[in-house]
Amino acid sequence: MYVIPSTKENKLASFLQRNFVANCVSQDKVIGVVVTDTHENAKLAAAKVVIEYEELPAIVLIQEAIDAKSFHPNSEKCLKKGDVDLCFQSGQCDKIIDGEVHVGGQEHFYLEPQSRLVWTMDSGSEVHMISSTQVS
Repeated sequence: MYVIPSTKENKLASFLQRNFVANCVSQDKVIGVVVTDTHENAKLAAAKVVIEYEELPAIVLIQEAIDAKSFHPNSEKCLKKGDVDLCFQSGQCDKIIDGEVHVGGQEHFYLEPQSRLVWTMDSGSEVHMISSTQVS
């Protein structure tokens, strides 16, 4: 139990971390708060809390996340420069390479296609790439 001091300072975040987040499977997800008039009543009320979790299948591959439409919030925000479709239609592109890439270490790779420069050499038979990747 943690008694929130009666000051003007907000102590709720510290209370929630100590009493809820450490016991949850997921981080930074408040699952409940017990507010009472006394410390003793808070202990009695907290002892009556029962949490039931729904078991869901683990999503560990990017294709599973796409299929389940399970995306990080605000992932639609993207900085863009230029008009790729217009460039493709203009005929100014020497070669358009379309495909997919898969690597074992996915934890950083979702950001990396957004910061990459690719060009071809030897009449298009060789592809060179500069990327901000952490995957080697």
